[in-house]
Amino acid sequence: LMNATGYPPNHGDDIQAASDLRSGPPVQLIPGVPPRTLWQCRDGDVTFGPSHTGTGARTFQAMMNWLTEEGVCPPEVEGINWGDWGNEVLEGRMKSETVTTALAAMDAFLKTKGKHELMARAVTHDFLLAPIMSVGDLLSDAQLVDRGYFEEIGGRTHPGAWARLTRTPVALRKPAPKLG
Repeated sequence: LMNATGYPPNHGDDIQAASDLRSGPPVQLIPGVPPRTLWQCRDGDVTFGPSHTGTGARTFQAMMNWLTEEGVCPPEVEGINWGDWGNEVLEGRMKSETVTTALAAMDAFLKTKGKHELMARAVTHDFLLAPIMSVGDLLSDAQLVDRGYFEEIGGRTHPGAWARLTRTPVALRKPAPKLG
């Protein structure tokens, strides 16, 4: 439940009772390209990792490919191989403005898509993205509903067993204490 954990990128700072150690500004590894993990989509927010190496670079490439498929990729960044963009910027072979143009296009594109559509694409195209789910989102999540994850106990809805074990089943025997 990333929208309630106090994780600073989701809030912009530490919230009360969260770690003071995470409140500093993120380190800018590539000059002129601010790091970012929280992105707005049509129906909320996602955490999305288009960074400069490894899986992050693959994520960057996959998203730019999707923008191209849908005909919304700016011509000045279309067709670029994003596999090593971080080093290319650091070594002067690519301008940071090229990267920020691509990121701005991603930002606009993500706002046209819903959390479930984005997550489905991330799964089928192997890139880093996860929806930030509210309690309401979780209660209506197709996978959790399909597996009967939530249980009614004492007239209230509770998260169900964290695992389904055949020899030693996990069971909720009583409701959580009421608030207040």
